[in-house]
Amino acid sequence: MRCLILILIVLSSASPAFSNKFRFEDYPDLDQMKVFLEQSFSTDSSVIELRATFVESGQATLISHSEVPYVEKYIYDINLCRIYVWRWNISADYTKAGKLVGLYLNGDTVLENPNGDPASFVATPKIGQETIFRGQRPRPQADLGETSLGFLGYDQDNGRDVWVDMTITGTGPSRADPNDLGKMHAYNTNLWRSIFDPIDAKFIANYSGDCPTGLKTN
Repeated sequence: MRCLILILIVLSSASPAFSNKFRFEDYPDLDQMKVFLEQSFSTDSSVIELRATFVESGQATLISHSEVPYVEKYIYDINLCRIYVWRWNISADYTKAGKLVGLYLNGDTVLENPNGDPASFVATPKIGQETIFRGQRPRPQADLGETSLGFLGYDQDNGRDVWVDMTITGTGPSRADPNDLGKMHAYNTNLWRSIFDPIDAKFIANYSGDCPTGLKTN
């Protein structure tokens, strides 16, 4: 009996429920997060699995698309020592049955939806309605650095008061590390899926590592 109890203790300590708990902070690089997504999810994955990973474990904010059914995203913001607010925006397309068919990392395709990107659909524009504009995503929490993120936007049907159909072009760092922000990464994607979308996360996490000398997280 005593041996059985010891075996159960050892097995429980090695359980994936404890060892595989997901944290956004464990993936400070775009490439690292992409590899994690590619290795962890496929068309066999369900909406329940992704929500368990990013929302329940990772504490991301769940946002359902306001116009397209079965499309949602998981956003998580990190204040990098007040010099930059990093955003993870992992968005996903599902079938009516809740199976994954498309997966995107900050708007970049990880798992391509064979039916195309449903979030990019817009009505046929009328002549003169297309608009190209310069946009700003305020980030006042980064008061020692980038207090706003600039991008170039394209609104194909300016007659509709709906921002989710807009396409953007912009850049951002490749690493969520205030000591090494990596290289600039170029984005050309749907605004709703991007790091520039105006929706606020339920909270902004403080950077969990060591800040550069002289800087504080809060």
